[in-house]
Order: sequence, then C-alpha cells, then structure tokens
Amino acid sequence: MLLGICLQPDKLYHQTVKRNFRISQATLELANDANDTFRKVWVKKGTKVHLIACLSRFVPNAELDLDFTVGEKVTFYTQGANEDVYLEGFYTSQTSNTNLVKEATQPKTTEKNPVVLQCNICNLTITNNRSNFKRHMKLHEPMQEVYVCNLCGQVYQNKYNFNVHHARDIGKQI
Repeated sequence: MLLGICLQPDKLYHQTVKRNFRISQATLELANDANDTFRKVWVKKGTKVHLIACLSRFVPNAELDLDFTVGEKVTFYTQGANEDVYLEGFYTSQTSNTNLVKEATQPKTTEKNPVVLQCNICNLTITNNRSNFKRHMKLHEPMQEVYVCNLCGQVYQNKYNFNVHHARDIGKQI
C-alpha cells in the first residue's frame, strides 16, 4: 500500500509509528515564482535529528530509503524555501534490517603491501587509513546525524567542526 505525506513550510508533523513504513522519495512542489533557495527536509527519530534531503528548483527530487518501525516517535519538518515537500513511500510488512552502506572488506596492512580502500558508492580510494575510510562511509548513510547551530542555522556533519563554528558564533554575539 502506498503512503504519501505533504510537509507544509514551518509545520511540525509528529507521529508514533503504528505500522512499519519506508520513505522512498522526497519531491519539492515548485511554485511558478520558485527561486534558488534550498528546502531542507528533516526527520527527528527519538532524540536524534537527521537531514534527509536538500531540495531546490534544480534538484526537486531525492531518492530515499528510510525505514520506520512500530513504536518509533518521529517528527518530520522542512526548513528554507516556501514550497511544500511531498514524501512518498509504502507500508512494509516487517522490519528491514538491511544495512544501507556495506563496509568494504579490509585486509591487514603490511609495509610492502599497502591497503587501498575503495568506497563502493562514489569510488573514492583511501590508502592505509581505516578511520578516514569509516568516516567517509558515514557520509553516505541517509540517517547521518547532523549538528545544527541554533544561532545561525548552519549545518555540520562533524561534531568538532560544529563546536569550532559555534564558539565563533557565540564570540560574535558578545
């Protein structure tokens, strides 16, 4: 069975999930006078907030693969331009435990034989640095946790960069 949700600007949509569902696409409804402003689509699952799509006149659709299970408390909302966003998906019969991003097999490093790790999504290669590779792979996860500055609205995926920015913003206000 198909599912559709219309997110209007500056409104929060709260729900405790009563039936498992998957969101597969976000679409921006373009007004005739639409400008180049981005519309960010957010979901809050429990206490964590995630940016799930960033839409504009030039990129009005985003493919998603987000699962929601019975009992989860979720909130959807948008930020930015003044157009509605439609989330499309379908109800699922059971919980999906598929890992959306599979980590590459990582052989042991030897001095003679360096380890070359390649992202199976964007083909980026990283040599001999597993922690950088893991950090890179997290960028492809659709439910990546983000940090939002409550003073200016800037969004960061890295907590350290967010803290540096936030300290500068607080300094500007004093």
